[in-house]
Amino acid sequence: MKSFFKVIAGTAALGGIFLASRKQTPKEFFDETKEKFLEKKHAVESTKEAYENFQTSLANLKEQLPEVNKVVNGIQRDVEEAMFQINPRLDEIKKFADDITKEH
Repeated sequence: MKSFFKVIAGTAALGGIFLASRKQTPKEFFDETKEKFLEKKHAVESTKEAYENFQTSLANLKEQLPEVNKVVNGIQRDVEEAMFQINPRLDEIKKFADDITKEH
């Protein structure tokens, strides 16, 4: 029992020294600690909510992925078709440009 009181007295002394070094009263210390705890709790809740929103968005993206692939494939097909149609014209333009530069 004697050592228990020594531990309590030592803790109280260290607490007093800590509060004195920070120039705080016990009430100010507990109010600050409570405020910091509530801030951390709010931050954890916000992070959890953001994670849940991310999970929902990811599920929506996965759901839309087949449609996105169809669109991308369609665009790629259109580009290839356009290039197929443009290449002969580009070849003619290049040939014409080469002829002009040879003459001058």
